[in-house]
Amino acid sequence: MPKALCIFAMAIFAILLLMFLLDLLIGIPFGRASVMTDIWFIVTGGVLGTLDFFIFRKLK
Repeated sequence: MPKALCIFAMAIFAILLLMFLLDLLIGIPFGRASVMTDIWFIVTGGVLGTLDFFIFRKLK
């Protein structure tokens, strides 16, 4: 079960990263409402994705 939760969290991270990166680059889906918010979500998402990856490796 913990492995499934890690995989699910990595999938959510990938979707959020793609969404905020697209908003930062081309303005879709939020119309580039706040560039600083996009950057913070990408950075914090990257940190959480990295931590999740290390936990997943440790579970193997």
